[in-house]
Amino acid sequence: MKSITNFIQKVSAKTLLVVGGLAAFGCYGSVVDSFEYFDVQMIAQFDANWTNKTAPDVTVDKTVLTDYEEFEDNIEKLHGATPLQFSWWLEDVRNGNSGIDPQEIVYSYAKFRIGFDTDKSDGWDTPDTWYDLAEFQNVLVGDYYENPQIHFVPGEVAEIISEAILNEDYGYTFWTESEFGAPTAPTGVSDFFPSIRGVAELAVELEVKP
Repeated sequence: MKSITNFIQKVSAKTLLVVGGLAAFGCYGSVVDSFEYFDVQMIAQFDANWTNKTAPDVTVDKTVLTDYEEFEDNIEKLHGATPLQFSWWLEDVRNGNSGIDPQEIVYSYAKFRIGFDTDKSDGWDTPDTWYDLAEFQNVLVGDYYENPQIHFVPGEVAEIISEAILNEDYGYTFWTESEFGAPTAPTGVSDFFPSIRGVAELAVELEVKP
C-alpha cells in the first residue's frame, strides 16, 4: 500500500533562540526553554470500503486521535499541531459486469469536508458544521488507483483542525463524489464497483514539549 508517509518523512528537533535585550534582563534562559520543542509527524487515516458502489454518493468516516501512538504518547506534552497536507487514493477497485474497466471511469469531482465531535462520543454523533478540506476535479479512477493525490490544507481550515486536535476532538471526514463524467455510465452503475476501497490521510505535525 502506498501511503502519504512515502511523501513526508520528517521528525526533527527545533530550538528557537531569542537574543538581544532579553539576556540583559536575565530572561534569556527561560525564554529559550519555553520555545524548545520537538516535531513529531502523525498520519490520521480515514478508510472507506464499499460493495455495489453507486454515484453520486456520500461517505462519512471517523477517526479517534487517541488511536494513534504519536498522539497518545505525547498528549500531556502537546504544545501545538500543524496540518500539512491531505491525500486521497483508491486502494482496491474490482471490475463489475458492465464491460467497462472501472479505472477508465471519470467523476466530475470528488469533494472532502472535515468536521469534529467536541463531545467525544463513542457513537457516531456526526458534526453539524463541516469545513471544506479538499476537492479533486475530473477524477479518472485509474489515476487514483494506488497513487496518492496531494492537496494542501487551506489556511483557515488548518487553524480549525489545529484547535480541534489540541482539544482532543474526534474527527470525521465527509466525502461526496459527483455523477460519472465520461464515459457515460449505462443503467445499473452499481455494476462498476462491486468492491472498492478508498483511503484518505491527513498529515499533521505535532509540536511536543521535551
